[in-house]
Amino acid sequence: MQYPIKKEKQSGITLLGLMILGALMGFWVYVVIKVIPIYIEAAGVQAVFKDFEREYEQAQGLDRKIIDYFERGFQVNNVRGVNVEDIDIKKTKKEIKVTLSYEIREHLVHNIAMILRFDNDVVVPRTLDFGK
Repeated sequence: MQYPIKKEKQSGITLLGLMILGALMGFWVYVVIKVIPIYIEAAGVQAVFKDFEREYEQAQGLDRKIIDYFERGFQVNNVRGVNVEDIDIKKTKKEIKVTLSYEIREHLVHNIAMILRFDNDVVVPRTLDFGK
C-alpha cells in the first residue's frame, strides 16, 4: 500500500535570511542614529537664518554686527559644527545676502564616512544701512 505524497510548500524566512535582514536593519538604524544629531544642528542653523531675516535691523548692515548676530544665534541654538568665519556677506545697493555653505563628514565604520552638505542663505532689503 502506497501512501500519497503530500507536497507542502514551506514558506517563511531561513535563519541565514533572517541574519542578513537583521544586519541590514541594524546598519540603517546605526546610520539614522548618526544622522539625527547633524540634522538637529542644521535646523538650529536654519532657525538663526530665519530669525535674522525678521530682525536684521539690529545688525545695521555692518559686517561685524551681522557676524556677531549669527555667533550669538549659534550659541543660543547650541550649534557647534559651524564656523562663523564661513559666513559670506554680499552687499548690493538694494540688498544684503548672507550665505553659509558647509559640509559635515561623519565617520561610519573603518574607512567609510558619509558627507552631508548644507546651504543656507538669506536676502534682506538694505533699508537701514549705516555702514558700508
